[in-house]
This record gives sequence, C-alpha cells and structure tokens, in this order.
Amino acid sequence: MRRYFRLLYFLAKNNLAREFEFRSYLVIRWLTDLIWVALQLILIVVFFSFSPQILGWNRYEIFMFTGLFRVIKGVFDTFARRNIHYLPENINRGDLDYALTRPVNSLFLMSFRYHALGETSSVVSGFIIFIWAFSQLGSGIGLIQIVSLLVLIITGVIILYCLVLGFAILSFFTTRLTALSSYYEVLSNTLRFPTDIYHRYHPLLDVILLPLVFAVTFPTKIFLNRLPAAFLFLQILAAAITLFLVYRFWRFALRHYSSASS
Repeated sequence: MRRYFRLLYFLAKNNLAREFEFRSYLVIRWLTDLIWVALQLILIVVFFSFSPQILGWNRYEIFMFTGLFRVIKGVFDTFARRNIHYLPENINRGDLDYALTRPVNSLFLMSFRYHALGETSSVVSGFIIFIWAFSQLGSGIGLIQIVSLLVLIITGVIILYCLVLGFAILSFFTTRLTALSSYYEVLSNTLRFPTDIYHRYHPLLDVILLPLVFAVTFPTKIFLNRLPAAFLFLQILAAAITLFLVYRFWRFALRHYSSASS
C-alpha cells in the first residue's frame, strides 16, 4: 500500500509540473468554476425563497449537500475521470499493453496516471460551501466530525469511481463505447440533487438509484445526524463491496482482452 501512495505522489508531482506549463488554462478553469458555483447558489436561494423546506431539506442543508457533491466529484475529476474517459480508446488501440507490462497493478495505473488539476477548484469551493453552511446551522465541529467527514468523502469518491469505471469496463466487450461521456453527464446531474426527490415518481426508482444513494445523499445525511451512526459503517461496507465487485469485473474483462502484440 505504501508503494502505491508513493507512486501516486510522483504521478501528482509530474502532472503538477505539466499543468503549470499551461497556467492560463488553470486560471480560466478556476474562474469559470467560480461563476458556475455562484449560479448554483443563486438557484438554491431562489428555490428556498418560496418555502423554508423542500422534501425535508432546509436551505443550509442543501448548501452542505451541494458542497459535499462538489468535493466528491472534484476529487474524482481531478485524479481519475480523464483516465477512465480514455479507457475505451486505450483498449481499442491496444495502449492498455503499457499498463499490463508495468510492475504495478494495471487498474491503478490506468485509473490514476493522468490528473486534471484544474478540477481542484471544485474541491476547494465545495469545502468552503460545506463549512460555511454547516456553521450557519449553529453546530460545532470536533475531531470525530472531521474524521467522519473524511471517511464519508473517501467512500463517496470510491462509489462514484466504481459507478463510472464499471460502465467503462464494458468497452472490453464492445467494438466502440461512445456513450461514456453521456453516461457520466447523466450520472453527475442525477447526483447533483438528493435522491429523496426521485422517490415520489416510482417505487422502482428506489432500487435503480440505490447505488447512487451512497455517493452523496447518505454521506450528507450521516454527517447531519439524520441517519443513525451505524449507517457510517454501512457506507464503508457499501464502498468496499462496490470496489471489490468492480475490481473482479476488471479482472474478468482482462481475460477477454486481446493484446495489440498478440
């Protein structure tokens, strides 16, 4: 495990050096993200100007949800999204051979080789929104809450990573997988709101959206003590099971991969 943390550190260092060669892009990316954040917050204020609560959520709880969503999505977008986005292309072109011949886990290398540091703006703004909204609720934060928050963020990122990676792995069995970007856009737009809003439409949605509940909605509710503390362990278990299943799917798919050199 220590070896992979060191490898991730060196990958981040190399990516940082590369990104700073295009500093103007980073500035533009951050400014664009700030404008988008402002529009999101204004929209929330407008919604809650008509009612103090929407489906049991008040204004500041939704602000917290939005902040946590941005942190989880931002971490994923920074470290993994670019790699998974190009996974189908790498499989079709035989570029996966590079990872398979390295003395490290192929899934790790294909998931975290390239970073998009411009997405860190989402992480920073998300933390600021989350902390500010939590302070407006008049609740104090201690060491237990900080540790719980870190665990919830990590598990949320793992589940989001697995939901996207699991779909991308299908490219092992298709000639060309072109729907990955559209799938991620739909997924992120669905996660942008508490899954509570979907329950009213059809009971079947509860089953379909169950994996999504653990990405952002459960972490926010657990931190707000709207769910029993035992749900924190359920959250960890859900992340572990999801990661295990996706990794087994990856190993299964590798057995059906035809190397470019074969």
